Amino acid sequence: GDYLAAEEDVEWAKAGEGEPSSVLSIVRYLSSENGVKVFWNGVGTEFALGAVALALGFILKANPTGAATQAPLIALLMGLVTCLPLVGGLLLVKRIQIAQIREVEMLTWIFCHVVFRGRGRWCNALFCVAAGIGEELLFRGLLQQTLTSTIGMWPAIGVTSVVFGLAHCLTPTYFFLAMLASIPLSLSFAASGNVILIPMVAHALYDFIAIEITLKAKKPAGMEGIELPLELQGDGTDGDGV
Repeated sequence: GDYLAAEEDVEWAKAGEGEPSSVLSIVRYLSSENGVKVFWNGVGTEFALGAVALALGFILKANPTGAATQAPLIALLMGLVTCLPLVGGLLLVKRIQIAQIREVEMLTWIFCHVVFRGRGRWCNALFCVAAGIGEELLFRGLLQQTLTSTIGMWPAIGVTSVVFGLAHCLTPTYFFLAMLASIPLSLSFAASGNVILIPMVAHALYDFIAIEITLKAKKPAGMEGIELPLELQGDGTDGDGV
């Protein structure tokens, strides 16, 4: 049901009282966090995932960087093409007005406004590049390649997508959407002969576009009673880059 519009939840959101829903618990946590700290911890964590993938690849005698490409510009172009269904899926999902999707919209809206608003587009791009590099080295470069050599391409893509979804499992719906988003990334990687640059570009570009769209979007329905800290309000995405 539309529990976020219930009076008791609105009052809790304003005064910190009452029994919160799981979504409002996450909203309250994010709203109380230091946005700069969360941002830079996120950048460090994403790059650390890449380092972990490389270290595990060395131990397992795998190659998370995938196959070399003699045509990096073509790989970049293919990354742009791979990003298209991801952005299309995002725009489609935003048109679906059901409670589970509204939960995801609220979570992403509050996260983007706490972590990315006022950071500046170059800093936000850095975060997205870190995510594209770190997560793709781990999920596609290491996990998918290793599984493909043991259980085959299609089962490897399926398992990788499930694990990718679990790594983004804020809610069951968020898990499902992340799992679906993983499929084009895995398919592009496999179809290219394991050129890791393709899913890296697609992932980073999609994240950046999604952040920009979310920062420009109005507050989702059901969050009327939830106020951001004063310093997080405003209309622009440009900032001092910190």
